[in-house]
Amino acid sequence: MKMRPLAALAMGIAIVAWGSFSSCSSTQMSQEMQQQERNMASENAAWQADVDRWKNENTALTNQVASKPVGSDSALAKHFTNLTEHTQRLASFEQDFQTHRGKVQEEAAMPEKDRITALAALWAEHSKLKIEHDLLAAAHEDLKGEQAQIVASSNTRP
Repeated sequence: MKMRPLAALAMGIAIVAWGSFSSCSSTQMSQEMQQQERNMASENAAWQADVDRWKNENTALTNQVASKPVGSDSALAKHFTNLTEHTQRLASFEQDFQTHRGKVQEEAAMPEKDRITALAALWAEHSKLKIEHDLLAAAHEDLKGEQAQIVASSNTRP
C-alpha cells in the first residue's frame, strides 16, 4: 500500500505523540493534553477565519478575472485555471477541517482516560491539517500576487 507523504508524516507524529503520552505521569499528561487542546482550539479558530477570508477573496479574484477577456492571453487563462484548482483544494481542506473539528468536539466530551488515546490521533491529524493549511496560505498569497501582476500588465496594454 502506497502512503501519501502527509499521511506518513501524520502517522509518524501520532507515534511520537503516543510515546510521549505513555512516558508521562498522569498529571503531566493531563497538563500536556490541556496545552495541546488549547493549541488546537486556537489554531482551529484562526484557520476558520482564514478559510472564510480565502473564500471571499477567491470569489473576488475569480470575478475580477472573469471580467477580463482571455482571448490569446495565456497567462490569464493559466491563472484562471490555477485559481479554480486552488478553490477546489480549499473546499477539500475545509471539508477535512470540519471533520476534524467534529472529532475534536467528540473528544472533548469523552472521559479523560479515553481522551488520552484519542488526543494522540487528533494531534497527528491536526499536524497534517496544519501543513495543508500552510501550503494553502502560501498558494493563496502567490495567486493574489500573480493576479495583481496580470491586472497591472493588462491595464498598461494599449
